[in-house]
Amino acid sequence: MKRLGIIGGMGPEATADLFYKIIKNTPARSDQEHIPIIIDNYPQIPDRTAFLKGTGESPLPFLLESVRRLEACGVDYLCMPCNTAHYFVDDIRKATNIPFVSIVESTLESILSKNKEYKKIGLMATDGTFIGKVYHSVFEKKGLKI
Repeated sequence: MKRLGIIGGMGPEATADLFYKIIKNTPARSDQEHIPIIIDNYPQIPDRTAFLKGTGESPLPFLLESVRRLEACGVDYLCMPCNTAHYFVDDIRKATNIPFVSIVESTLESILSKNKEYKKIGLMATDGTFIGKVYHSVFEKKGLKI
């Protein structure tokens, strides 16, 4: 069975929420049928919004440190529950051969599977997610405005 690695700690409750949702949405009849998951809960990763506003340290080296720990654990896939940190997805993907499952891309796929006629999408997010155009950059390639 494939093992998932979660780049977590941004914030810890978002990480716990993702873990809980995976458990609740896994059609397991026993403990042994659940997905093996390794969580690197690393709350010391610098604030993403502060970096994007030009007032904080880059979180990228810390994100890549988390990726390295998860690689050493032998994970087969990576994900991360922090929307703003998805600003660094391309850098993460360049730094590892492990496939990265993006919540931004997954959200887009879900929206398009429901209605291909959408032109404009409302987004409630942090300042950092807006400043970094985290959703804009992905959605606009498909003709959707944020």
